[in-house]
Amino acid sequence: MALCSSCGNDIFGGKVCYKCGARVGGFVGASPQGDVANHQQMQPQTQFQSPPQYQPPQQYQAPAQQQYQAASQQMIQSRGMPRSMGFSEAIKYCLSNFANFNGRAKRSEYWYFALFAAITYFILALLSPGLYVIALFALIIPTTAAAVRRLHDGGRSGWNLLWSIVPFGSLVILVWLASEGNPGANKYN
Repeated sequence: MALCSSCGNDIFGGKVCYKCGARVGGFVGASPQGDVANHQQMQPQTQFQSPPQYQPPQQYQAPAQQQYQAASQQMIQSRGMPRSMGFSEAIKYCLSNFANFNGRAKRSEYWYFALFAAITYFILALLSPGLYVIALFALIIPTTAAAVRRLHDGGRSGWNLLWSIVPFGSLVILVWLASEGNPGANKYN
């Protein structure tokens, strides 16, 4: 385990401290003169130059940050909050929970499934009107269930989908489906 001689931070096997930018020459118990000599080599020769600072790569995260993010994601999942999904994952989830009107759905889950349904309707309408009608009846319940879960994420009842019957009610529903959900727990968890 390597420690930085200037700030005492754990280095995790690297040669440069990501916290203070000092070069690290040895491990715990080694003579600190190697670290001091390396640090002195980095000092500028003139007053106008600043010592080069180590900038970690953008995608690098310290293990402590990774553990914190994993723990916070697990805590969010344990509270019943939905998580973001990819295209294929959203399709699988919505089709496997085709009649589940309980819980919440993130925007990604609903809109990826709505995109899948729209593409399916379009392709099958081009191929055959009969296939289009079959797909319409096959996907109406999963699409409605996903929309109800999406409304639940915003703290609204699924019965609000009935506003689409009223003129201009579909626009209100569209805004609700596109808006961000409640960040914390709500009564639909």
